[in-house]
Amino acid sequence: MVDFVLGLKKPFQDIKTLVIGIILGMIPFISSLTIPGFGLKVAEKTLKGDNKLPDFLENIGDLIIKSVLSIIIGLIYLIPALLVLVVSIVLFASSLLGSFTGLLTGGNVDFTALMAALGPFLGYMLVVILLFLIAVFLLPSALVNYVASNKFSAAFSFGTVIKKALTLKYFIAWIFTVILYFVLAFIVGLLSLIPVAGTLLGTGLMMYSLNVMEYTWFAEACK
Repeated sequence: MVDFVLGLKKPFQDIKTLVIGIILGMIPFISSLTIPGFGLKVAEKTLKGDNKLPDFLENIGDLIIKSVLSIIIGLIYLIPALLVLVVSIVLFASSLLGSFTGLLTGGNVDFTALMAALGPFLGYMLVVILLFLIAVFLLPSALVNYVASNKFSAAFSFGTVIKKALTLKYFIAWIFTVILYFVLAFIVGLLSLIPVAGTLLGTGLMMYSLNVMEYTWFAEACK
């Protein structure tokens, strides 16, 4: 079973790492190149039964590579949703253009054609949302599978990724992650009452702790 208490404690077990993580999490571009990779290194150690935090400064190159690859994997998983979104927007835009053509010739808007185009567009949007949710749900399993073998292609071993995602442990890890997100967002909101410094501190804390906690949980769920 997943040790959720361990995940909650882990970001705070080393003060030096906590401070570095918060500082890096405060800086948008830098955080994108470091925090995701750190979360994956946490997952990698967790899979090996090592619950100590990695060292941010031990191998910064590997940290950046893992961060970039995690972003690329995430984008690839979102491709189906993005493709349907683009196609639906193009089709709806062309229908709108036809509906409003009458205005250019002194006529009226063709509301019948407009409403006829709106129905399929809303249907496409539902498909986009569904594909997006599926991608987001499977992504942690894909990333853990990637670090487990240290092979980029492992993130797209869909049989293994889906099998590990369709377990009770994984579902519970997702529930805890969602709850954690809202709790941390609330804390960020409170800290934001302190102008500038509070917002930066809250953002850095959320970026760092969320990644450490969730990838501890997902790694344990995907063992």
